[in-house]
Amino acid sequence: MLSDIDKGWLAGIIDGEGWIGLIPAHSGFQGKVVITNTNELICHRVRQLLDELLVPHSTYFRKADSRRKMCQRITVCTPLGIERLLLIICPFLVGKVNQGLLLHKWTIRKIQRTPERSIEWDMHQKIKELNS
Repeated sequence: MLSDIDKGWLAGIIDGEGWIGLIPAHSGFQGKVVITNTNELICHRVRQLLDELLVPHSTYFRKADSRRKMCQRITVCTPLGIERLLLIICPFLVGKVNQGLLLHKWTIRKIQRTPERSIEWDMHQKIKELNS
């Protein structure tokens, strides 16, 4: 189990370097929590904490070129993974707490297999406005 310091740190990284949202997909919407950063130590720590929480995640590595630094994008996109992550970090989120609460509500509906397209659309729109 993570300490409150680790939970707060992870929430702070997501608040500052992350994105919480819903994107249109073939079968409705897909929830995602994404963290993008160029610092290898930060990305390593994020992956380490997600592993400790047993939250499935993937990492995309963008190579450095003449205009940009190397970048990593860590994504949590399974409903169970998102639910587990948000349950733990939502109390520590500040800037993205409303997005986190809405996405958490969406994941519960998805896990219980009770998604309704109109409700999903409304949640998508609310999160999109919050992220603007």
